[in-house]
Amino acid sequence: MNLFTSRSIRSRLISSLLIALTVILGFTAWKSYTVSHHESEEIFRARLATSARVLEALVAKSIAHSTLNNPIIIRLPYELEVDSNGKNNIAGHEYEAKIAFQVWHDDGRLLARSFSAPSTPLSPENAGFSEQVVSGERWLTFTLHSGETWIQVAEHNEILEELADEISFSIMTPMIIGSLILLLAANLLVRFGLNPLTVLAARIAQRTPDTLTEIEITDVPREVEPVIAALNSLLRSMRAALDRERRFNDAAAHELRTPLAALKIHADNLLRANTEDQRQSSEKQLIKGLDRTLRLANQMLLLSRTQCDLERPETMHVAVVLSEVIAQQEPLFALKHQTVETHISIPEGQDLVIGQPIKLHQLFRNLLDNASRYGLPESIIRGELTRDGNRIRIAIANDGPTIPVEMREKVFEPYTRLTGSKVQGSGLGLAIAREIADQHGAEIAIDGATSGTVVTVSFPAFNPASETSL
Repeated sequence: MNLFTSRSIRSRLISSLLIALTVILGFTAWKSYTVSHHESEEIFRARLATSARVLEALVAKSIAHSTLNNPIIIRLPYELEVDSNGKNNIAGHEYEAKIAFQVWHDDGRLLARSFSAPSTPLSPENAGFSEQVVSGERWLTFTLHSGETWIQVAEHNEILEELADEISFSIMTPMIIGSLILLLAANLLVRFGLNPLTVLAARIAQRTPDTLTEIEITDVPREVEPVIAALNSLLRSMRAALDRERRFNDAAAHELRTPLAALKIHADNLLRANTEDQRQSSEKQLIKGLDRTLRLANQMLLLSRTQCDLERPETMHVAVVLSEVIAQQEPLFALKHQTVETHISIPEGQDLVIGQPIKLHQLFRNLLDNASRYGLPESIIRGELTRDGNRIRIAIANDGPTIPVEMREKVFEPYTRLTGSKVQGSGLGLAIAREIADQHGAEIAIDGATSGTVVTVSFPAFNPASETSL
């Protein structure tokens, strides 16, 4: 399995660390070799130059005027000439056989040479350092001109390469061993560092589907805290959704029990009717009960759907939305001979909000429906649209009964009805309105009017210039 595609964080970290160490060690090895090679060459050059000057002082000047027919050959101990396996031989060092020198006269005569040197010049008669290939082998040479003699000292390039290799090896070996130990330690440390994730996974695995309490783990690393926070946030949302669904089901069962029981009674009365008048009366009551039950079911379904996000938010003019809803509700107002007056005191274009169109239409529809249902016949329903700083305020008022102070917050709870009210309702209209308002960051409340009821909704305004909600 490819370590980079592994789903194990530990495998990815260790493999990444291994590759990083390989690259770093490779670069270090190359750099160590080049530095060692350079420094070794500098030492060898210095040694060649020193050897040449020693030869000049001890040998070259003494034999410059020699009349020898054959050059002087300076031999090494027999052990070094025939055996170079021991670097610390009692007779000397094996590298001595890889060092050569020659002494030449200006007239081209070879005056002296080492046993390891050839009979041909090690380098041209040019003073200084140079690299030469002699008999197929590479030599580093130094030439010194002294009077009538040329002194050439050379060292086999093999020594330089071997020394550079050994220095590099001696540097890299501890580093490689240390890196392997580091990888092992890193593996243990990573496993220890990721232990909170293992604990978190174990805690989650132990949970049952109905366990929605928050996860509590102490001493967690900072990197794991967002994961636990996100999980706890999800658990809170799920718990709230399940609680909401449970309340909805309990309330639905409770609210539907009464109208369904009434429908059964009306149906029984219809079956037992002895006269036409009794039958017609039971039919009317049955139809009214069906209408109320259907309205209740629709409102319950609407509340359930309102709690879900089904639309993408967009910018809307509140004045336009309010006007559209009022036009749609005209038949409802006409039934009670009511009129609607609107007062818009916001400059054109400054009534923008961000919201979901269907939900905002439903919000205003519920407020106007409540204002009409609980308002007096032939009364006036007033709608006012104003702006206060960064908030847009919509007020819907009627001339109906005033809601008591202690009930002004409770009426926004599902299935809450005013005691003594003769108006049939499901108690969900204002609950749906508050749910929609909360989803849009709006505030909804009932004002303390001395007569009638005034419901206000305050939205955060939208500023097109900055394209952000104020």
